[in-house]
Amino acid sequence: MNKPEKVPKISLIGAGKIGEGIIKGLLKSGAYRQNDIKAYDIIEKRCQYITHTYNVECSSDVKNAVAFGDICLIAVKPNDVPKVIEQISPNMKSDKLLVSIAAGVTLDFYRKHLPRQIPVVRVMPNVAVSVLEGMITLS
Repeated sequence: MNKPEKVPKISLIGAGKIGEGIIKGLLKSGAYRQNDIKAYDIIEKRCQYITHTYNVECSSDVKNAVAFGDICLIAVKPNDVPKVIEQISPNMKSDKLLVSIAAGVTLDFYRKHLPRQIPVVRVMPNVAVSVLEGMITLS
């Protein structure tokens, strides 16, 4: 697959197993390069692993990660979403898209806690994305 001239920059909030699978898949697709993706995780060892393994910048500065991306992908546990949204909401501008893979967190929740003009998409991948064989549903 040829790389398009410009792909949207991805800010990945949460670099756990699913987040890692998404990074791996984006890079393997050929459409994305390491400098098109920035990751965030609260666990420093996880950030070091992501940076070392995929050469993707991963830091514990969520605001920096969000400011980087055209698409902000939330890949944290559902009970961590309110804290993450509180931290990123000031940096979410109308030119950004929020994509959430947090199960059970409704679109109404995001609409209530984000600036009004932010488009939100809910995505539900299955665990097979970690081996690049996954299936995803969208809402």
